[in-house]
Amino acid sequence: MTTEQMHVIAKITDARTFERQLEQTVEEAAEFIQAVQKIKRYPGNSLQMNHLVEETGDLLITLEQIQIYLVRDGYGDALNSMIDYKLNRELGRMEQERKDNESKAYHNRRKRNPSKG
Repeated sequence: MTTEQMHVIAKITDARTFERQLEQTVEEAAEFIQAVQKIKRYPGNSLQMNHLVEETGDLLITLEQIQIYLVRDGYGDALNSMIDYKLNRELGRMEQERKDNESKAYHNRRKRNPSKG
């Protein structure tokens, strides 16, 4: 997001209660999920992609607002630590998947040509 967009988000956040923002985030998350499901059902449909773009924007805005509340309430470090943990976990999963795929490819080659290793 741009700096200007972040300023507007902060201004909106200042005008709303945390509870109201939580409700808005739930609503936007549900609409995002519906848009994702439609993309899966109708791949390549530009109308559905535009809807996904719209709902992604809505959800990102509300998540940024939640992040502002968390940081203001002293949970910024915990949030960043959790993000680091989740990203590193996913990198570990990707590495394991790569190793598993290499192992499967090796075993498939061995099955096709057992005399070569």
